[in-house]
Amino acid sequence: MTTLRVCDLKEHVLALDLKDLLRLLAPRSLEASWVVSTVKSSKPGHEWFEATGEGGERLEGLAQDDGQLSGSDLAALADNTRQVIWGEFVGSAPTLLISTES
Repeated sequence: MTTLRVCDLKEHVLALDLKDLLRLLAPRSLEASWVVSTVKSSKPGHEWFEATGEGGERLEGLAQDDGQLSGSDLAALADNTRQVIWGEFVGSAPTLLISTES
């Protein structure tokens, strides 16, 4: 699994948002299934998820239960999110089903 951490700041604000990443990775990001979760600490019981805006509130609710959603649903929530400050997003590509007949 490839991990991407965004720690870039421009005038004390992230220079790249979740919606920007999803657009850059499209169409694969839209075809993927996503799990939204909190960022876990090395200290037991410490974890974080923080996002602002209407979409951010919904993402935070999903993160508390490792919520799953489609790429298009994640993109819609990202469009209504002002900023993701802490969060983990794991995308899984759709599996290729091959049918054979003999």
